[in-house]
Amino acid sequence: DVMQPASIRFCSSKKIGPNAFALPGRHIIFTDQMVHFAENDKELLGIFAHELAHVQKRHTMRHILQNSATALILVLITGDIGTISSLSAAIPTLLVQAKFSRSFETEADDYAKTFLEQRQVSPGYLADILERLQAEIAGKESAAEEFLSTHPLTKDRIR
Repeated sequence: DVMQPASIRFCSSKKIGPNAFALPGRHIIFTDQMVHFAENDKELLGIFAHELAHVQKRHTMRHILQNSATALILVLITGDIGTISSLSAAIPTLLVQAKFSRSFETEADDYAKTFLEQRQVSPGYLADILERLQAEIAGKESAAEEFLSTHPLTKDRIR
């Protein structure tokens, strides 16, 4: 699996808070809040490695295609073409949210662990920032519910 280049972009968003995500076109976005949230560059490298996995494994496009296939099946079953229109309108939101399945998240965590170990960086740095991020969202009920619905349990990710 040859590593393809990815661009890194930074943005500020109080609404998103400390976060990073991968977009189609091989872009990795870090919020300024994530950069400030990290205690050191090695934690950011761990987050980068996790997002790079989403880029390398094309998780964003796979997620969009999976959702498109679901919409197509609904159209075939119900005969409601409005479903396709709804999907087209939802794709920009999908790209921004970039919610992946738990299996994609686990795959990205495994990739990040290997990436860090190959560079003699302890995967513990990724675990540390994941723990703090979990604590950060714990008091925000809707953020916590959303995070837990799309990510494996943090304790499992750390392990």
